Amino acid sequence: PGGRRGSGERTALGTLVGRILEPKPLLMIENGKILKKNLEKEFMTEDELMSQLRQQGLENADSVKKCYLESNGHFSVILQPNKQKGN
Repeated sequence: PGGRRGSGERTALGTLVGRILEPKPLLMIENGKILKKNLEKEFMTEDELMSQLRQQGLENADSVKKCYLESNGHFSVILQPNKQKGN
């Protein structure tokens, strides 16, 4: 019984440490506006961010409700409801 509890504690501790060490998604665009302070935090230029949007088929930030830089380096883009791709 004691060994099980110990391994459970290690797992809980590992999860806690993982949450502390893994950065949360960083909001890069909100309601079509690029958040320059967050670009600076990541040492990223507007051109680099726009390149990421183009790779997802978007021409500009106007149609983006939210864009996050995820902890794995990928970008998640949520479009404005009335400005879906192709409209």
